[in-house]
Amino acid sequence: MKHVAETLDLPMSELYSVLHINPRSAQRMIKSVNLGIDTSDRLMRLYKVFVRAREVLGDTGKAHRWLKTQNYSLGDQTPLSLLDTSDGVELVLNSLLKIEYGVFG
Repeated sequence: MKHVAETLDLPMSELYSVLHINPRSAQRMIKSVNLGIDTSDRLMRLYKVFVRAREVLGDTGKAHRWLKTQNYSLGDQTPLSLLDTSDGVELVLNSLLKIEYGVFG
């Protein structure tokens, strides 16, 4: 979990929020090395979206900024704030697809 937080340039508290886990539970998960299926799935989706953003935007720094910046096409929400649900992940990936193909709006 710590590696993903560092890769995404997120404080652990923000990562916990996206993963829907409280800090105490997270600490127990880290110690047991077993995150559970739901948490592992959310963590992988988050990481895959970051990788996709980096591919589309061409730079790690740009991907970090894009994930944390309010986006008009996402209802003025940050892409990161939407990554806590599968529907939100789909919206963010669609937004990246539009950017990749030059479709704005």
